[in-house]
Amino acid sequence: MTKRIKRIVGGELLDFDIIEHSIRYARHIVLKGGTIQIVALHDGSSRIRMLTRYELASSMLWIARPLIDWVIGEMHAIIIRGIQCRLALTKRQR
Repeated sequence: MTKRIKRIVGGELLDFDIIEHSIRYARHIVLKGGTIQIVALHDGSSRIRMLTRYELASSMLWIARPLIDWVIGEMHAIIIRGIQCRLALTKRQR
């Protein structure tokens, strides 16, 4: 997947377009871009929010949108868990 950065707000937000991807269902689901936002919480921790923008190649696929949204949400959760694991490993190595 190739992304083009559209906007960066230092330490808080990364907005990007997807200019090339090779997902299995690329003919039916066209990934357009996304946003990664880091929100600082009062307890000193952070929350990561991820948004993926996509288009369905056919209006017939509207019925699948809830399932597609769920799958994208699960992929975001996997990415965030991976980040958490790497951060925990980095802290232990210090």
